[in-house]
Order: sequence, then C-alpha cells, then structure tokens
Amino acid sequence: MPAFTKPSAETVASFLQATQSLDGAEPRTMFGYPSVFLNGNMLACVFQDRIMVRLSEDDRAEATRKLGARPFEPSPGRAMKEYVELPRDVANDPKKLRRWLARGVAYVSALPPKRSRSKKAAATVSGDPQARVRTLALALPDVEQGTTFGFPAFKVNGKTFAWFPKKKEVEDGSLGVRMSFLERDHRVARNPAVFYFTPHYKDYTSVLARVWLMKDRELKELLESGLEFVQGSRG
Repeated sequence: MPAFTKPSAETVASFLQATQSLDGAEPRTMFGYPSVFLNGNMLACVFQDRIMVRLSEDDRAEATRKLGARPFEPSPGRAMKEYVELPRDVANDPKKLRRWLARGVAYVSALPPKRSRSKKAAATVSGDPQARVRTLALALPDVEQGTTFGFPAFKVNGKTFAWFPKKKEVEDGSLGVRMSFLERDHRVARNPAVFYFTPHYKDYTSVLARVWLMKDRELKELLESGLEFVQGSRG
C-alpha cells in the first residue's frame, strides 16, 4: 500500500478550480484526496501531490508525446490503464488542466455508467454462493469454469478473473476477483462490509467479496469488472 502523503495547497487549489462546474461531474473524496466521477466512473483524482486523468488511447498518446505525461502509478510498477499523470506545469495550471479534463469528460462520458453503492449495511442474500457466482459468471462471454491452485475458478482465454479461495484467513464463501489496487482500495473504503483483503492478498491485484451480502446485479458488476481487468480494458 502506498503512503498517503498530503498534497500541496497549490495542487489541491488547481484541481478544485479546474474541476469546478464540469458538466455532469460528481465531486467525491477518495482516500482523503479530492476526486471527480462521471456516471459513476472515475474521471480524475489528486493522489499524494499528483493529478491523474482518465483519457482515451489517442489522448494518452498525445499527452505523453506533447506534455511528457506518463502512466499513472499509485505505487512503483503498478500502472493503472487509461490514467495518466500530468506534468507539474499542467497539473498546477487550472486552465491547462481543464483542457485535458475536458478530453477526459469526452471519453469517460461514453463509458457504461455505474450505479453508486449504498452505504447502508447489506442484507444477507439467500442461495449457495458458488452456485450464484457460477450462474452469473458462465453467462459472460467466453467464460469457462476451471481451477487455479486447486480452487474453483472462472477464466477467460486461460486467465483467471474470479475464484473461491480456501485459505484459513479467508472467510468461507468469499470470492476473489482480479482488479487494480486503486479500484480495490476504493471498494474496500466505500463498502468494507462486503469487500476486504487479507495480508496474503495485500500485494496481489484482487479483492475478496462476501458474496452472501451482495445482490445479483452487484455480483454481476463485480464479475464484469474482474473480466475486463484480465482482458486489459480496465485499470
């Protein structure tokens, strides 16, 4: 886990000024840092003393070529797909930053919307967890059932995206799902009753989910997230 250091006042002021009144953008706080979401998808965020923005492939290439932007890494070697860290001269200039945020808005607004999670405690959902996951997972394109390290798993093109771990520290019936560290931390922070991870999985791009506390639509969205992650279309 990266250290959550405090951003400079200049960085925060630039971000808040640049994101003010963005069409459809929803201000949020993520790990104590200012962020903005659009239709439930993250658009941009302050992280430590950096600003990252979600852009299309063409815009990421242009930002890299013209600005010297680089892939956003919440910790060294763990780049998040679709997100770039803007250089200081852009990040701390609200006008320049807003121009790139506008490109991000154009891209993120075209992504499938996500429904916000309820902060209320989840109620237990009846039904065998593995049976529910199996039904939903096998309904997804090209998904096959198999095993990983001897655990029941679901794969696409040979890549595991969800599995039922059988470890002493994992709550029985929990589902492991692949995702980026940032998405995992976001889910755990917003809904710790459902999402968690153990020391064993701390450095592994995944989250553990208490399936018995999830409705089918929530479980389906989680499985789709894991599927997209291993296919390389989600960061």
